[in-house]
Amino acid sequence: MLFLTKKIFCPTEFSKPARSGVDAAVEMDEKFSTEPILVHVIPLRPWRSGSFQRATNKERHTAYAHEAMARLIKESVPSQIKCRS
Repeated sequence: MLFLTKKIFCPTEFSKPARSGVDAAVEMDEKFSTEPILVHVIPLRPWRSGSFQRATNKERHTAYAHEAMARLIKESVPSQIKCRS
């Protein structure tokens, strides 16, 4: 099978079904030497500038996303695989 793709875009919101997608991206890397690119996706929200509450929630959500992504990569992506997030 000819496989020319070198990068695998893998969106996640850290759910169990999304974890299956990460596992599939890792499997493709192992077979075809691709580079998984993990991206955290969130529901579209109307972040308004000037709203302290929304800004605080956005900052908290961003901090959670960084921690969760690091944990996901550590738990799911073998160290020999080059993976970006």
